[in-house]
Amino acid sequence: VAIVKEELDDEVADFARAHWPGGRVFLDEDLAFFGAVGGGAVNTFGLAGFLWNFVKPGSRGRARAREATAKGYEGNLKGEGLVTGGVYVVRQGGTVEYARAEEEIGDTAPIDEVVA
Repeated sequence: VAIVKEELDDEVADFARAHWPGGRVFLDEDLAFFGAVGGGAVNTFGLAGFLWNFVKPGSRGRARAREATAKGYEGNLKGEGLVTGGVYVVRQGGTVEYARAEEEIGDTAPIDEVVA
């Protein structure tokens, strides 16, 4: 399942088709998931911090952007873009088995932790 916070034009449909084929995508306009993964509050990145993340020496943000571009991902600067997300793995019955919030926009959860 993927959870998104906004629907602009055909963005969610395009995402689902390209990156989540056959999966279910839910719209969370109230940001309930984003608040839960943030420990009770929606985590946001300020514009200055977001920009600094891409220009500072040794930036993980810049490295992730280069990696995504090399893999053929394209950004379009549509949408709000400063709310961080994360990952929840929930067992049938509702028990949370794994949770990780993004520390910086674009962070990913280590797959070995997710499947452990």
